[in-house]
Amino acid sequence: MEQIQPPSANDLLADLDISGYLPGDNERLTEERDSINRSAAEAFGCMAERPTDYRSHIAAVQAVLGSLWTKYDCEDLLEVVREYAHVEPILLDLERDEGSGRRYRDHSVHSFNVFVFGLRVLTRLINLTGEDAARRLLKVEPETIRTVIPGFRDWTWRERLFYLWTLMSTFHDIAIPLEHLGSVGKGLNRFSGVFGLEILGPSMRLDSVYPGVDEYFRRVSAIFAGDVTPLEDKLSYDQSRQDLYLETYLRHKLNTQDHGVLSGLLIYRKIEEIFLLLRGKAKEVFREPATFDQYARCVLHQDISRASLAMSLHNLKPDAAGAPLFLPIHFRRHPLTFLLILADGLQEYLRWEGTSIVGATKFCCFPSIDVSAEGARVKLAVDFHLTGEQAEKDYLKEQARAAAAFAGSSDKSDLDLAEAASLFLRLLRQQLEAQIDLQDEFQLEMRVTEPTGVLVRSSGMDKRRE
Repeated sequence: MEQIQPPSANDLLADLDISGYLPGDNERLTEERDSINRSAAEAFGCMAERPTDYRSHIAAVQAVLGSLWTKYDCEDLLEVVREYAHVEPILLDLERDEGSGRRYRDHSVHSFNVFVFGLRVLTRLINLTGEDAARRLLKVEPETIRTVIPGFRDWTWRERLFYLWTLMSTFHDIAIPLEHLGSVGKGLNRFSGVFGLEILGPSMRLDSVYPGVDEYFRRVSAIFAGDVTPLEDKLSYDQSRQDLYLETYLRHKLNTQDHGVLSGLLIYRKIEEIFLLLRGKAKEVFREPATFDQYARCVLHQDISRASLAMSLHNLKPDAAGAPLFLPIHFRRHPLTFLLILADGLQEYLRWEGTSIVGATKFCCFPSIDVSAEGARVKLAVDFHLTGEQAEKDYLKEQARAAAAFAGSSDKSDLDLAEAASLFLRLLRQQLEAQIDLQDEFQLEMRVTEPTGVLVRSSGMDKRRE
């Protein structure tokens, strides 16, 4: 019988291929790259050796993110990551409710795992299609900024891709605590209510979140309307058309405190602030106001806006009436946004969740992936691995039953393991297909495996056969 093993730490590092994205042209660049590799290897080792030790995972992930943002001389962004890790335990504790079955899912380690999954797919896609085809497919060009801003270094297209993916994947959920302020208040009131007291708040004012919010929404909507198409200068994206519908919809979701829209806006504002106030590298190269103007035109209004757009779109799902009308996202039009939604939706492994402080994770190891092509169509195969532990099997069945009940199915009380896995894959596909197109340009096959072989699969190649 086929023996199926999850990827090892060395397999994952090979998939990431950090050296393929980040050059080692001098001693500093080599040390930065090696630091990222070392911290990633330690994180993978930690998760493999202690798959249920959530706190050790957080510490290991913090080290990786520290090495990433130290490379980019962004102490301010590293501070955002650190403070997020400090505040998230509040949500883990206050939002769980054993009585109602309400649970909270980790986002600190989750964002790192999204980064890893997406980079693995990108590496395999580049290896499959070749450099030039991948560059055109992903809509990323080599950067020629040194002649515009002296002191900046020109990036290869792979360096630019790595930065774009790092930014959008590691910060896509950074505003989760702000979206959940109401739940924090309810959690506190469960305690204060015992004494007949009511805590008002916490709350947040959005009217002063960012003075340039109108221009920001117009810009990201124009990048969307232009299908993130690079212009001849290789620094800019086509922003010649406006998408009033998207612009207005994003404003609406900001008012409802959607964490994706908030994340995109707040990270954009933070990066603008870093350079406006001459922090980090900015103090070395910005000698006059005109330098900031060039930076805003060539970087802030381009790649940073592209990353913010992806963050803003990643959490949007159609309502009962079918809004928003720009869903599903298509891979050929918005490849990195598509990949962010896909990686985010598939992150059902090594993710702490639960209705009690004990918690659990559905799968205790990273999935295996394979990227292939059929003509112009990209095909991704993902294997979720069960390790064979009974507690893990029981938890998968429990969560499948809970998901079925939430979806309105009341006849799933006695699922066996294969039925639970099949239901898990079916619901997961439904959620993804509401956001991204998985039929024409990009196809997804998912399997749940045990050490002895495939337990169940969901090909998605022909909906009529499922």
